[in-house]
Amino acid sequence: MKYIGMPMGMWALFKKSFEQNLTTEFGLDRNTAKKVTAKAKFRYKEIIAGLPEFEKKDCFKVNIVNCALLSAFVLNMPKRPDVKRLTAYYAGSMMTPAMRWFCRKSGKSKFSDKDIASMQATERLKAADRNPYSWNMEFYPYPDGSGYEARFTACGICTLMRELGLYDLVPAMCRLDYTMSEAGGATDFVRKYTLASGGPYCDCGYRKKPGRNDNKGFWDRWAKRYDRTIAIEKNTYVQILRRMKKKLDREMYVLELACGTGVLSAQLAGGVKMLEATDFSEKMIEKAKQRAHSSRLHYSVQDATALPYAPGTFDAVIISNALHIMPSPEKALAEIRRVLKPDGILIAPTFTAAGSIFGRLKIRVMELSGFQVFHKWKPQEYLDFLKANGFTVTDKEVYGGALALTYAEAKVKKV
Repeated sequence: MKYIGMPMGMWALFKKSFEQNLTTEFGLDRNTAKKVTAKAKFRYKEIIAGLPEFEKKDCFKVNIVNCALLSAFVLNMPKRPDVKRLTAYYAGSMMTPAMRWFCRKSGKSKFSDKDIASMQATERLKAADRNPYSWNMEFYPYPDGSGYEARFTACGICTLMRELGLYDLVPAMCRLDYTMSEAGGATDFVRKYTLASGGPYCDCGYRKKPGRNDNKGFWDRWAKRYDRTIAIEKNTYVQILRRMKKKLDREMYVLELACGTGVLSAQLAGGVKMLEATDFSEKMIEKAKQRAHSSRLHYSVQDATALPYAPGTFDAVIISNALHIMPSPEKALAEIRRVLKPDGILIAPTFTAAGSIFGRLKIRVMELSGFQVFHKWKPQEYLDFLKANGFTVTDKEVYGGALALTYAEAKVKKV
């Protein structure tokens, strides 16, 4: 592996913190710490030169470079550290302000379509079959939708540290997974086995932190400003409202999911027998109740992925501009299939802004404000998602505007 590139960049980024923590964690004086660092740089270059180049699609190059960096310092310390002290040293050296920022940024995209696709691609690559310093991984989403687990059956860190006579210190590196997950703020890291301790594999499990991966906090905070925000899309809302009204009648029981402040609910209730308008944000429902009162309209706080209604309850289910911001929209669609009557209709207009540069820019601005867009669909990708989750699309149209919106009507596929 060439030193110029990532290895050189990693040395530039972390050399100072690795040197400073020699004093903080091991009590070395500054002159001794500088001498260790100078020797470590030479050894680091030697280790890097002995590694093969990684394939372009192999995302684990950074892991082996980090391993080489830590190993170079350990091999030049006056006294070999134990696992406990090395764990503290490695975490202190790696978790710089820049690294903590990176962890928070990565946490915001955890469980997104891109993240899942990356995990699946890594599983297929099986890079360790060709490079003993890389990793082989199996990907296991948790059945309850709470996250996923990566099981590593081949580990480059184990290979390199065994060659360097440092195999007993591997757990010090492994512990950083917990630290980075905590810094990301979006997941709880769980682990049962490691290869270094004789396990069948090394598992890296990521479970969603309650309330941190569903935008709920964002919507609670945003409830007071929500109406002003969607006013930007007023023309689009008028058009989709007109289409919805054509599909509903006075004999229908209708469920609206993600109703927000009731912008659509108040205008649809007069044309149906009963409209059950729901949102998972208590603040949104509080705001909605201030908007309109009708014997045909009832508001409640509900989770779209775990509805309390009996099977076959509703003639129509409406979910507007919400599926793309749900971590697990397939779970919401499964619940919608369950509560719809056999010939019921799903009306699901959804923002599909990823098809344009302007749309992607808008999404980026929203994410910087703390809002998470989990599924950045283009129009056809969204329609394909509905079809893949048990629905037949019966009508569709793409609307322009500040953010492109794909209006879709669908029915449950006949078995």
